[in-house]
Amino acid sequence: SALFRLDTTAYSASSNLFHLLLSRIGEYMNSILVAYATMTGNTSTVAEAMLEHLGAVLPNVQVKLADLSGLNPVDLLEYDMIILGSSTWDDGDVNQVAREFLDKLESSKQDLSKQKFAIFSLGDSFYPDFCKAGDIIKESITKLEAKVVGDLHKIDGFPDDTAFEKANAWLDSVLK
Repeated sequence: SALFRLDTTAYSASSNLFHLLLSRIGEYMNSILVAYATMTGNTSTVAEAMLEHLGAVLPNVQVKLADLSGLNPVDLLEYDMIILGSSTWDDGDVNQVAREFLDKLESSKQDLSKQKFAIFSLGDSFYPDFCKAGDIIKESITKLEAKVVGDLHKIDGFPDDTAFEKANAWLDSVLK
């Protein structure tokens, strides 16, 4: 399915028009998966907020939430777009849940060329490898021919209302 291209001036001119146009994406995209790997609950909190936002702006699109710990690589093939998120742990690695999923995904050699992916990561900008988990996810999925849309969305520290607003704006941008 092709994504509906939006002119960014439509967003600037009118947020209502922008959301009307976003609702038309359902004609081109049937399903979105928001999948996350969490250790402390912060990534799941962000993913749940994303699910709520996507449901509001894309009422005709099936949007599902999934913890990567319960997801099989073949499940990704059921969706037109997958939004993947993980926290960054230790010295710039994905957390253990994400690592286990990425290992399964890489060994499955699943062809992801028909799916579009957007990636978000949580971390603390105090560390030199801030949100590097997102880069690791991107590297893993592009080896399997996945198309990554938009920039990596980085969330600094604990998610709050400002982080949710920025995540929603990022989502709107990757849906263009």
